[in-house]
Amino acid sequence: MESNPLVEKLFNIFIKQSYGTPMLDDEELGINHGIRIIPIEDPNQLKGWHYRNDKAEWLSDENITYNIGMVEFQNHPYWDVKNDGSEIMYFKSINEFYFYTIEQLNREEINNFIEKRTAKENEKSKREEALNVLTEKLVIQMPTLNYLFTGDLEINHGVHLKEIKRGMYKDMPYKPRHGKVGWVANEVMNWGACIGWDISLDGKIVCCRVHYDDYIIFEIELLSEQDKEVYKTKYQQSDKSLINRLATLAEMFEKKLISKKEFQVKKNEILQAV
Repeated sequence: MESNPLVEKLFNIFIKQSYGTPMLDDEELGINHGIRIIPIEDPNQLKGWHYRNDKAEWLSDENITYNIGMVEFQNHPYWDVKNDGSEIMYFKSINEFYFYTIEQLNREEINNFIEKRTAKENEKSKREEALNVLTEKLVIQMPTLNYLFTGDLEINHGVHLKEIKRGMYKDMPYKPRHGKVGWVANEVMNWGACIGWDISLDGKIVCCRVHYDDYIIFEIELLSEQDKEVYKTKYQQSDKSLINRLATLAEMFEKKLISKKEFQVKKNEILQAV
């Protein structure tokens, strides 16, 4: 093997350490190894045929052998690296060869991956915090819909529930049901004239059953400190008149005394009047 830093790096990652199944993670490879992997289209497996019959350009000493039509190889993913470091190959089965070109990243590109990972980790942490708060505030305490207009979630916890759909259970894009994983309560909310709440475990969706077959789906928005200040100016008034007006409006909506369109118009009027 020639003394080539890139080739040595690829050899260690994919052959010596046996990288794993071809779930090539751009973020992991970019941050830890400074490389990007790009799939090579080979619909007719011509590159696979060439590799199988001539391995002179590749580094691995292992041979792919056949036994009554079955492929025999060690019990780890079979990778190979081209001796100039330009490509890698993953062998899955007798007719499945996957080839990828290699690109080396500069420091700015690596830093971009690091920033994206940090942002995702921060959001994940915030969503876990929001999930804990909403589980206590909604699933355990089971408040009425009026609670969403008190400003408690926005001001004290940095969370806002943005309505994205209201309708019958069958029309909901996200809905908890008994036995379906991925929800806090993980069951259908009781049928009747009482409210019910559930939250997706990824901290992104809230489902509210207002009464009978009337459901609302909310998207969980994470607020910045600036966003929280905006909500403070809207909700934290000494006479609490805004909260009372919103609560009354929500109650009228729940009882279907006003339409959804009328509710939204009145809600905007109240908030804009602050």
